[in-house]
Amino acid sequence: MSENEQSVFHALLHPDDMYTADGTYWADLKLGQRVKFVTSVDAKEAREEASFFWNMFKKDPLEPIRHYFRTCVIPGAGLGLEGSVVIY
Repeated sequence: MSENEQSVFHALLHPDDMYTADGTYWADLKLGQRVKFVTSVDAKEAREEASFFWNMFKKDPLEPIRHYFRTCVIPGAGLGLEGSVVIY
C-alpha cells in the first residue's frame, strides 16, 4: 500500500476518539487515565458542537430550531407513525 492509503486505513481503524496518541484503546487504560481520556474527548466534542451551533445562530437566529426539527422531530415522528401502523 502507498503511504496515503496507509494513512486512510489508520484513520478508519484507529479513530482519535477511541485510541490515545500512542495507539492504546481507551478501555485498556487504567481507571484514572481512562477518565482523563474520556473527559478530554467529551470536552473536545462539546466545544465543536457549541461552535457549530453558535456559527449557525450567528448566520440566522432561528436556524438552530429549524435544524432541530429537521434532524430530530420529523424523523422521530416518522418512527412513531411507522410504529403505530405496525401495531394496528
